[in-house]
Amino acid sequence: MSCRLGDIIKEGLHSNNLKYLYVRNNLIQVIQGTAHVYVGLQGFPNLIELELYDNKILKIENLEAFTNLEVLDLSYNNIKVIENVSHLKKLKKLFLLSNKIKKVLSNLCRSKI
Repeated sequence: MSCRLGDIIKEGLHSNNLKYLYVRNNLIQVIQGTAHVYVGLQGFPNLIELELYDNKILKIENLEAFTNLEVLDLSYNNIKVIENVSHLKKLKKLFLLSNKIKKVLSNLCRSKI
């Protein structure tokens, strides 16, 4: 028997102090969504590093609340389009190794003056 974090978070896990969250290999399909396997992360406003490595995520979405996020690892998922990260102003590292990337939407990178 195994316990997946997605099941725990559905019950309501929140922390204003949490800065690092590593959620590897949990069969997560949607980041804070309505699919039957999802992870709801809105309860972590001060998160600096989020690792969702080796899941089943199809789309980069619902990360608007993470204004402090500096590192995002979405490697080994099923992501096809790099999108919805331009609002992460503090993001320094984005890992997307071994996905199914076919498209990079414009406005992904912002220029620093």
